[in-house]
Amino acid sequence: MLAGALDLPDFAEIAAPYLAVKWIPPKWDWVDPLKDRKAEIEAIEAGLKSRSDVIESEGYDAEEVDRRIAADHAREEELGLEFGRAATARDEPAAEVDPEDREQPMQSEENAA
Repeated sequence: MLAGALDLPDFAEIAAPYLAVKWIPPKWDWVDPLKDRKAEIEAIEAGLKSRSDVIESEGYDAEEVDRRIAADHAREEELGLEFGRAATARDEPAAEVDPEDREQPMQSEENAA
């Protein structure tokens, strides 16, 4: 702008439209991606973070991601495609263990106690 590379004659009077940008920092690499993803999901569900915050922290534009997800869903419906969501431990009921199936302590462990 100052060097004259851009022709913005009204910049001095109404700069706001030219400055309306959103900076999204680059994504950081994960140490344990599964653990990090589960923590992000829990934070969203607990109301401690928004989906937008999580998406932006990975270097993406949340509005663009939402548009792409909506377009994917519309295309799936149009083509009669049906994809399930990945099962997680919190979606699966806890397995019940029959008391007779529980591991019994070894004879030496009973005597030690």
